[in-house]
Amino acid sequence: MINRVKKIRGFVNKNKLDGFLVFDLSNVRYLSGYTGSNGLCLITNDKQYFFTDFRYKSQSKMEVKNFEIHIAESGGLIQELKEINVILEGQKIGFEGNNILYDQYKNLEDSFPKTKFKNNSMVLENIASVKDNGELGYLRKAAEITDEIFNKIIKEIKIGVTEKEIASKISYFSKTMGDNEDSFAPIVASGINGSKPHHTPSDKKIANNEFITMDFGAVYKGYHGDMTRTVFVGKPNEKQKKIYEIVLEAQVMGIENVKPGITGKELDSISRKYITDKGYGEYFGHGLGHGIGLVVHAEPRVSQKNEKPMKANHVITIEPGIYIPQWGGIRIEDDVIVTKDGHEVISKSPKELIIL
Repeated sequence: MINRVKKIRGFVNKNKLDGFLVFDLSNVRYLSGYTGSNGLCLITNDKQYFFTDFRYKSQSKMEVKNFEIHIAESGGLIQELKEINVILEGQKIGFEGNNILYDQYKNLEDSFPKTKFKNNSMVLENIASVKDNGELGYLRKAAEITDEIFNKIIKEIKIGVTEKEIASKISYFSKTMGDNEDSFAPIVASGINGSKPHHTPSDKKIANNEFITMDFGAVYKGYHGDMTRTVFVGKPNEKQKKIYEIVLEAQVMGIENVKPGITGKELDSISRKYITDKGYGEYFGHGLGHGIGLVVHAEPRVSQKNEKPMKANHVITIEPGIYIPQWGGIRIEDDVIVTKDGHEVISKSPKELIIL
């Protein structure tokens, strides 16, 4: 993790800052290894400081290495930062503008009235988007566990079982096979509910002759899997088979074009054009994918808004979908590593339509 700190220190030096404050807990974990719920880092030109409260005194000593640790015994973390007197008058300190509350910022200004604070949004997110070999191993393991969960959950899908029951079993498998958490609340959408990309599992029972879309992921060592599969109960009609094949082909085309140098916008356009040419463009309203890591939605974005080139060791999802009101929806999603000469798909579950 010391190399990660060096990257931030390089940013500090390059931008003529005297330090950089890190508030977001996933970024704090990325730099320090800390997994608690209250923490703050300060990286200066020659030192790195970690702050937490008394509840995490023992935990931080076990997890945080190569940082000077400070425990706020009574006041808050910014008060503890003030008391150790490492931010001085006239200094310029960078901070994560995208990850700080207004009240926190006001607290900073009030506590250090003669210090200039400079917003540097997305600095950590862009650095963390390029994974090291250890992180790639964790993400492969998270994807492997997610595949194992899929193998288990398709055996639980039967006519009469509710979306909530399926989602609960996914959560159970996630928490017993991976870290003690879901990557995110599982999405289980059956029948017409599939037309809602982020449907909340309901009491609706699985019926005959309908799709079931399941979007979920396991967590391993803090790193997130994120996979979607759409299966079918009964006998699909021609329209159902046709639309499934369109989504599958769009997803395969997107994956086949993943490589260093291609932009998120270009990748999105490849799959989007195919779906549009098939007559369903208006029913694909979200981006093609996103980065994954210590958070499930990370940089880089695979969408029309991202014109930056992909880099080796970016890890992204490719997840086109078609969502038709009062009919239903289909989404297929895999986790993909951008390699130096192409890509590696780390989600291994079958994508040809599974009929239960």
